[in-house]
Amino acid sequence: IQCRFSQNLLRWTGELKSDEDALHSGLAEHLRRVLKGKRLCLFRKLLVDSCYPDSKVADEMAAGFPLCGWLPTSGVFPSKLRPPVLHMDTLEKMSASFAARSIGATKASGDEEMDRLLWEATMDEVKAGFLSGPYSAKELPKGAIASPRFGLLQKSKLRPIDNFSASHINSATGLKDKLQVDSIDEICAMIKAWAQRSSGTPQLVGRSYDLRKAYRQIGIAPEHLKFSWISV
Repeated sequence: IQCRFSQNLLRWTGELKSDEDALHSGLAEHLRRVLKGKRLCLFRKLLVDSCYPDSKVADEMAAGFPLCGWLPTSGVFPSKLRPPVLHMDTLEKMSASFAARSIGATKASGDEEMDRLLWEATMDEVKAGFLSGPYSAKELPKGAIASPRFGLLQKSKLRPIDNFSASHINSATGLKDKLQVDSIDEICAMIKAWAQRSSGTPQLVGRSYDLRKAYRQIGIAPEHLKFSWISV
């Protein structure tokens, strides 16, 4: 079954190549850079063929995701209304003030090594094409909002965190879904159910997968690029 699916996957990849090329050539420059090499037409086909309830997510990925306002519903998660606290009109009217506050609050952490690692991590994202810059504060366009970035040390690795709450962008975001992420409880329940249905003495083996810089690989809607600036 797996071999047959892999063969079909290769065949579909070839059949959809011209569609993929046409789609990518029509993308905005920043989306073309972030989504380079991603087979969006194949992604859509696989979602549709598997009857996934939110197959439109492939089209949303190609168009770029919004950062604020009402986010699109998925039809996958349970409904739970969380309206935005701040109206989009207010966010845009206060953009200069919010940006100035974010930039003013961006200061050294007091730990030179942490600051150096944060700057290097940011420049790595520029090199990878996830960010552009660096720019000076005076180059921030009119109507744009910058969110302050800080570093979070996880074991021996520093993770850059962009604080979209401090810039009030999160306050202008509304959700109609209650997002659910499986925890260790779901994993344990799955293992228990698997063991109960197995005869003899079951031996468990597994592998975990992680997408490198997952959130950096999601494109932003062109009309919301002005809200995606960061200050570091």
